[in-house]
Amino acid sequence: MIIATCFMITAKSAVTLSRAEIESKAFSYGMKYPQDMKVINDKDVKK
Repeated sequence: MIIATCFMITAKSAVTLSRAEIESKAFSYGMKYPQDMKVINDKDVKK
């Protein structure tokens, strides 16, 4: 149990990503912000 805990703490501290790396990974996995999406709003469209 102690060995597993030490291993997990070591692995967690070894994997540190910058904010830019996290954003690029999230974007590659399909995460999109609302301002990134093109949405047609019926109120803004004039016929």
